[in-house]
Amino acid sequence: MQGERDARKNNGEVYEQSLLGLYKQLSEDLNRADINFVIGRISDFGLKKKKWTHWKMIREVQMKVAESNPRFDWVNTDDLNTGRNRKGQEIKDNIHMSANGYVVMGGRFADKAIKLIESNK
Repeated sequence: MQGERDARKNNGEVYEQSLLGLYKQLSEDLNRADINFVIGRISDFGLKKKKWTHWKMIREVQMKVAESNPRFDWVNTDDLNTGRNRKGQEIKDNIHMSANGYVVMGGRFADKAIKLIESNK
């Protein structure tokens, strides 16, 4: 998961370049051109925050980048930030995931990773 701070700091215009740069750096550091990349799209939390005007832009860039390469994909997290947090407190549309939301998100990442491995053999 990455992008919340970029959205809050209004870095939407450079986010695509930064995200692709992250992938490029990882590929170069590992000397691999066949790395799969699963992006966790930031939740819908910031869409209602008027001061965070780049939240929607970051979400759109995450999906655009994920759909730009057969080795990339993304997971939705919009339904994972309501429930009980790890302290047992009730949360609704929080910036962070619920305790169960983190478990579900991990499963979604794993499912997408397996799909990418299978489709890029």
